Amino acid sequence: DNKTLTLANGDRIPMSPNCKICFEVHNIDNASPATVSRNGMVFMSASILDCGPLTEAWLTKLPPMQADALRPLITNYFPETYHLYLTALKPKMDIMESMLVAQFIEIVNGLLPPVDAAKQPTTIHMERFFVFALMWSLGAILELDDRAKMQE
Repeated sequence: DNKTLTLANGDRIPMSPNCKICFEVHNIDNASPATVSRNGMVFMSASILDCGPLTEAWLTKLPPMQADALRPLITNYFPETYHLYLTALKPKMDIMESMLVAQFIEIVNGLLPPVDAAKQPTTIHMERFFVFALMWSLGAILELDDRAKMQE
């Protein structure tokens, strides 16, 4: 590959040899044949990739106490809150559910102490981590009035 990114308006942007770019797109309707031929693609239908498989795969990597505390919270509240997000709130941009789940997971991972830390979070701490991560993963692209609705 010549490491040149060609934009829709014809502008060409040269990239350095160590540059790699990853795009997440909903479709490739406007991609040129040259673009398609240079890309590796993985298609995953949003209808089969909801929060369940993603969070379950992540929970298997956590210590049992943390996974046991988070699993019922995710099962009971994430789908319900996501449904509210889709039906009653107005996000400022469209984001796939899998990306919102990934944001949620990254926020919780950032809050959890290392596995070998002397002091591990209690169940109450895990519940608070869950609420914080849920609000900031789904609520991050909401206006203040929609965040207040989500909080209720």
